[in-house]
Amino acid sequence: MSTARDLQSLLSSAENLAALDALYERTIDQILAEVAAGVTRPGAARARETLIRIRELATRLDPRRDSAVRRWIYVEFPNAYYLGDEAAVSGLESQVKRAAEERAAAFPEIRTAFTALNQLQLKAQIAALTDRLSDVHRHILSRAGIAVRRTQLVFSQDAEVREHVIGGIIRGQTHREVATDIARTILTGQVPPAAAARMREAGFAGDVETWKQMSKGFQMTVGGWTGSARAYANLTARTMQAELHSVGMITRLQQNSINHVRISRHQQAKADVCTLFAGRVYYIGPGTDPMGFPSIKTIPGGHFPPHPNCAHVMEPFVVAVKSPEAVAAALGDAQRLPKKFTAISTKEANELVGAMNEAALNEIAPKGTADVKPPERRGAA
Repeated sequence: MSTARDLQSLLSSAENLAALDALYERTIDQILAEVAAGVTRPGAARARETLIRIRELATRLDPRRDSAVRRWIYVEFPNAYYLGDEAAVSGLESQVKRAAEERAAAFPEIRTAFTALNQLQLKAQIAALTDRLSDVHRHILSRAGIAVRRTQLVFSQDAEVREHVIGGIIRGQTHREVATDIARTILTGQVPPAAAARMREAGFAGDVETWKQMSKGFQMTVGGWTGSARAYANLTARTMQAELHSVGMITRLQQNSINHVRISRHQQAKADVCTLFAGRVYYIGPGTDPMGFPSIKTIPGGHFPPHPNCAHVMEPFVVAVKSPEAVAAALGDAQRLPKKFTAISTKEANELVGAMNEAALNEIAPKGTADVKPPERRGAA
């Protein structure tokens, strides 16, 4: 049966995200080196050569063209969907097998065919990831291009003035010093006071922060998150693979008229947003659940998984083969969670949980976790 461990294995395997991360790392390092080298060789012809080389390197990261990133999206990314689909089928088979004989006998044959709907769901997620990683490619290309054009433009204008005022020898020496300062900033992010003064005098005062951000891997700010382009690409791919796993499972369950899932539970290092729902049953069907279970959309953040790198997964909860007592117990447990913890942001949920003591946490923790000693219940999520 496909489990949370299977998904985590997929997300950390050398053939999967690690390979994608290494591709971004290598390419970004090479682009930074090209930009730095181009700055130290001023001139219109050199600028054109540098821009062409940067575009060639960045093509590896363009998911809309025949690139390593595009190949990863179409070859590796779908594996999460297949794992989710497999987990749904395995979970159904397991629950039916363990059910009372009369309930198992009444359960219809499990549908496993890969239909047009499965294809549509998978293609939609591939398109969404393509859009996200296209943003990364455009950001890198834009920042690098601006750096090259900006330095060449200022150096060119500066040259025309100095040619008449100071003379070519001094002008050349000054350019070399400033170019070296810029290159060092792009490659290391270090700006000694003397270098800052030279760049400011040369007209680059407003560019230093941009170069420092480039040195950190073309920093991006998306929503409330800030980090390198490489980290954003990795985080996006990892998060969307986890989401794709859920999409694969939900699609397969709904094809078998299953509208409920239980969220997996495991030890957590400390209580967080996951403490609120791990182990509980949620409704994945349309509208409101006639049985009274909360919608999966009420999980903090409005979707599952609720945060990047979440290690929880959905598990089928087959009402048709459960005893009335088991269903009632799951429903009662779901209804124990106070309303203030539903339909809020992940950040708000983490803040609420973080402010609670052990006794309060045990009051709201799902059954099956509340009776476990806190140090054990709080394991790595």
